[in-house]
Amino acid sequence: MMFAWQKLVDARGRKWSPCSIRQACIASGYSREFLVREDETGRFWSNALILGLVYAILMMLFGELTGVLFGIDISMDFLSLPGQVQFWGYAISFGGAMGLINKFYGWRKSAAAVRAMIRAGLCPACAYRIDGCEPEADGCTVCPECGAAWRIYEIDGTTPQD
Repeated sequence: MMFAWQKLVDARGRKWSPCSIRQACIASGYSREFLVREDETGRFWSNALILGLVYAILMMLFGELTGVLFGIDISMDFLSLPGQVQFWGYAISFGGAMGLINKFYGWRKSAAAVRAMIRAGLCPACAYRIDGCEPEADGCTVCPECGAAWRIYEIDGTTPQD
């Protein structure tokens, strides 16, 4: 899953959005288990809690705003038991769904996306196969598909070819 705040910066300083784990698996033909280690995927609990609470608070505010603007009372009375059940129901259902989506489709950090994709021989920006491309004079391997430049030897620990 690509998020607006997740940006990759290639070796030449240009910004790219990382491709999702799903896109990388489809483009490479590798299974998710082969491509990604567990510590490189998104976090479930932090996303579930934060996004769930934000969504529930927004729904509570939306109910109040709807009541003020249109005279329709769909607001939650948070002090009552039904209001609390509704609030926590929103938080758990939406937060759980977003946490699962991020866990299975999102990267933990942009650097994790770069490491995993380079390990598999793929461009982190577009998932095009770059393991057979020759490095340019500055040591960057440029993706022929999107133009992103990566110093593969710095990421995977190998030495640059002379």
